Amino acid sequence: MTAIQEGLHSQKATAAYFGVTVKTLIEWRKAGIIKAIKINGLVRYHPDEIKRVEKENTISVRRQRRKFI
Repeated sequence: MTAIQEGLHSQKATAAYFGVTVKTLIEWRKAGIIKAIKINGLVRYHPDEIKRVEKENTISVRRQRRKFI
């Protein structure tokens, strides 16, 4: 994954960062997994929110692996 730079990120850039489709990212937003900001009808993601989701996902994956080891 590429480094997250400061500033708000588009849906396309955020989806690419996570390695998912924009459709999946929209589903995550609807499910409350990631929070977005709407500016003039455009959906944007804050770098801190992207980092939070990435960190929580990493911890979740580690916990799941421990259960099966």
